[in-house]
Amino acid sequence: IADNVVDEANLKVSNSPTNGYFLSAQSGNTGGLTWAQVSTDLVADTSPQLGGDLDLNGSIISVGDGGRDANQEHIRFGNDGDLRIYHDGSNSYIEDSGTGNLILQGQEVVINAADTASMAKFIDSGEVQLFHNGNKKLETASDGAAITGDLTINTTLFSKPAP
Repeated sequence: IADNVVDEANLKVSNSPTNGYFLSAQSGNTGGLTWAQVSTDLVADTSPQLGGDLDLNGSIISVGDGGRDANQEHIRFGNDGDLRIYHDGSNSYIEDSGTGNLILQGQEVVINAADTASMAKFIDSGEVQLFHNGNKKLETASDGAAITGDLTINTTLFSKPAP
């Protein structure tokens, strides 16, 4: 190759170059080179892999209604897929079927769907609070629990000890 220059004129390629294509080795008996398009079809790729972190760049990952079955849409975590997150069209699920516990770490607050009132609070190293319509009705403390309002017991849970 003259002057250490390799250009298209000096290569034996089986097809004409196209912008955006890359030079690829042909398989089979003929060998040689061909211009090929980079495949960006993730649907046809049965095992796409990331080489690093996934940056959504302001986009959304959307998963349709599904369930825990393999043929229904869901997100799986763990080697055996033992943590699943899905919505079945009516209800939303976080399902843990593996060994160990499902642990929610942090100071947790459960808020109603309208995002207007607390339903429960789990205070770090402290109390648990339960709410009705945004009003605190039960809270735990180191020496017991406090109830705001009436406590109704509809069944006999306790019997009077014999004298």
